[in-house]
Amino acid sequence: MNPLQKNITQIAEQVAEKLGFLLIEVSLKGDNRNRIVEIFIDSLKGVTIDECALMSSEVATIIESSDLISSKYRLDVSSPGIDRPLKFLEQFPKHINRKFELLLKDSSNETEQQQSAEINSDLKQSAEKHLPGNNDLADVNSKTGEIRKNVLGDSKAGIQKSKSIKTQKITGKLLRIEGQSLIFSLNNSETKINFNNIKTARVLISF
Repeated sequence: MNPLQKNITQIAEQVAEKLGFLLIEVSLKGDNRNRIVEIFIDSLKGVTIDECALMSSEVATIIESSDLISSKYRLDVSSPGIDRPLKFLEQFPKHINRKFELLLKDSSNETEQQQSAEINSDLKQSAEKHLPGNNDLADVNSKTGEIRKNVLGDSKAGIQKSKSIKTQKITGKLLRIEGQSLIFSLNNSETKINFNNIKTARVLISF
């Protein structure tokens, strides 16, 4: 993000928060001679043309008073459009009973960490079971070494399996929202998906 876009984004964030909007994106197009500034906003119930005009007026006032853009420019403020991915949880309620295409985040790292913790626990228990008495101290290292090698050999297979989990794309109908969880109808059954596990979410419109 270049300095100009960063400054305009900060202004848009302040104005959007003041007016009760969600700032979706700020985009700059054109060049220094003919700059186009695009701002996309949303809200719990969507935004009207008048609300976009109000946002545009307040942002333009700050840009001009700050002399951020000295040349000719055009400022466009609009809603994100149905084809743009949803960015905030607050955008979902107005799309209840609509079909979504979701791209879920890869959970392999979390799975791998959990399996590693279980492996370490199993390793400790196995070593304790097989440790000989004090008189066999010379044989301890060799035996525990064999135990350690066998357990880690099995664990590698488990970790490789967890890495095979890919980012998943699913399609389902949004039924309701419970806190940070979104309930979708997938294959005639309800599925709860945490908002933080969603990488992208697009509303599918049937014509």
